[in-house]
Amino acid sequence: MENGKVVFSEDVMISLVKKAIAETEGVTTVSGGLFNKKPAIRAVVEDAGVSVSASVCVEYGKHIPDVVLGLQQKAAGMITDMTGLTVLELNIVVADVAIPKTEEVAE
Repeated sequence: MENGKVVFSEDVMISLVKKAIAETEGVTTVSGGLFNKKPAIRAVVEDAGVSVSASVCVEYGKHIPDVVLGLQQKAAGMITDMTGLTVLELNIVVADVAIPKTEEVAE
């Protein structure tokens, strides 16, 4: 059929980025939090393609540039493979580092 077109919602892009985050070792999502009203993942779908921004938390001890690059590649690949859309930009904000809790030293 040649009439009509397929339109993807921002929620589809957000779901794909969440999946990529779950599959990338050393990274988790950051919740919007009580005072931060912005969602951790935002997407804008246009005719030219999709733009995504995601705030993440990286595990302490991981090489952050490698983790972020791996996440960007995985998320962009998922979006392109599943939707056929061009990823115009995929911004990753490292909002936190997850430092393991250690036992408190007794005084």
